[in-house]
Amino acid sequence: MPEQPNMVVLPGSTRRALPNSRLIGKSNPEERIRISIFVRRRRHPAGPAIVSNPTAETAQAPAPPGRRAVTGEDWDHFYRANPADLEAVSQWCESNQLKVLDASLSMHRVMAEGAIDKVQHAFQIELNEYEHPKHGFFRGREGDLHIPRRLARVVTGVFGLDARRLGRSPLPRPAARPFRAATGTR
Repeated sequence: MPEQPNMVVLPGSTRRALPNSRLIGKSNPEERIRISIFVRRRRHPAGPAIVSNPTAETAQAPAPPGRRAVTGEDWDHFYRANPADLEAVSQWCESNQLKVLDASLSMHRVMAEGAIDKVQHAFQIELNEYEHPKHGFFRGREGDLHIPRRLARVVTGVFGLDARRLGRSPLPRPAARPFRAATGTR
């Protein structure tokens, strides 16, 4: 992909080919996908330590000495995303013809949707279809994601580009229960 000016690599975004996978071809550029772009959260205050999120049970409890209880304003200010960060990411998505579906302060996330060709252009990547003997067919990529330099300290991660399985549960699968038809009697 040709590089756009003022773009930088998103740290930690490097992907390698899954061993034993076979490249089938390029992903359908017209296919629409949803992605989640996560942003930094606000920094904790430098002043007295904060106890916890106020709830009905803890709202009446006094704070320990040297600490103060969190108010609703504190919670919003210190633990949610900065609205300006979400707005900057949303504007960048829209400028790349990606539709913003949701911007969540509490989840630190902008969810966007768009055609694969628009997503590839926005992040300077190439999405391909692969086949793996164990994991089956999946959409994946190799290399780094690129984001605008002005968002380099804002964006912390982008998810939904790859459709490969990232992990497995260490727990055994539960045994299948036999099907029992509903008869209406006990």
